Amino acid sequence: MSTKTQAGTWALAALSFALTAGCGQWDFSGNGGGGGGIDYDGGAPLTTPPLTGDITVIASDTNVSSALALSGTTLYFLDRGAAITDSVQVVDLTSGGVSTLFLASPDPTAALEDLAVDGSNVYVTQVVVTVGTGGYASRLTAIPRNGGPVATLATATEPLFNVAVAGDVYYAGESSLFQLSPNGGKPATVGGAVNTLTSVGNTAYWAQAEISGTPLSNAQIFTASGSASEPSLFATFEDGAYSLIAGNSTSLFWLTTPSSGSYIVQAALEGGTPTLFTPVSGTVLGLAADENNVYVLSTTPGTTTAELDEYSISDGGYTTLASGIQKPSEGTPEHALALDGNNNVYFATVSGVMSVPE
Repeated sequence: MSTKTQAGTWALAALSFALTAGCGQWDFSGNGGGGGGIDYDGGAPLTTPPLTGDITVIASDTNVSSALALSGTTLYFLDRGAAITDSVQVVDLTSGGVSTLFLASPDPTAALEDLAVDGSNVYVTQVVVTVGTGGYASRLTAIPRNGGPVATLATATEPLFNVAVAGDVYYAGESSLFQLSPNGGKPATVGGAVNTLTSVGNTAYWAQAEISGTPLSNAQIFTASGSASEPSLFATFEDGAYSLIAGNSTSLFWLTTPSSGSYIVQAALEGGTPTLFTPVSGTVLGLAADENNVYVLSTTPGTTTAELDEYSISDGGYTTLASGIQKPSEGTPEHALALDGNNNVYFATVSGVMSVPE
């Protein structure tokens, strides 16, 4: 692995800050640093470098999606089903054993999109296309971790995508964000179309793209915690869209892509003015954070592969943990990285689930 100083430079004088309605707001109208998008090296042919790093193969699976969920010493991932049927796979990280927890409907139009886990269940969103009509019969499913009957918590006539657990279950459709008790009941609509959805502890965060069908002129992050809580506005950006969110016990981090580049931004969970954490290059495919570091999975400029970098929260310096990662073509970037609290980072490749030490 290689250790480097913080990438890029930026002119803070060009960035203006303000607070509105008790939430952080950052104006990116100036010229910041960093580089957005993939650097194709002036049209030079893209290369495919070998996978490097202190890699451990957790599970070999050529049908894995990028969505992972971790609870204690148990890792869950989605298999996209070469034989039509998608499934939820479970890995005992202590023994290394891999088993099937759930088989989806054997339907060529059905796909498991995302998963999340709490102490009792694994929650998955499943999109099913209605043959002949082109409509949808999607559903949110709760799968007991220790066995028992599988429950359909909700259905929808639109595609369902991200899911997160924060006391209640939050799940995103094509045009709405829903909140539902893990015990079932009637879902509540708590937001419009979202760009990203995640949970930090017992709190859900999402970046909203529109309200009541009307696109927002500014990107906004909303938050809700506990059961049946009203969403509140956490932050507003005047330029750029939010696409990934991660956090630890004190701070929230998110990716934004204004016209001046791509950046990771940091804000205290109790609120306040967001600050620039670091510019990033390439296309970011995954984001995670713990108390000491922020982890960024991004495309490597000039290649067809990705790189996993660890950024120190204290000084911004970063270390490349792995490179040459060939990512699956399917899955949700919100759950592309998983941390086990024991200094390991988990990610998916085209050949299975792997880990590297922090």
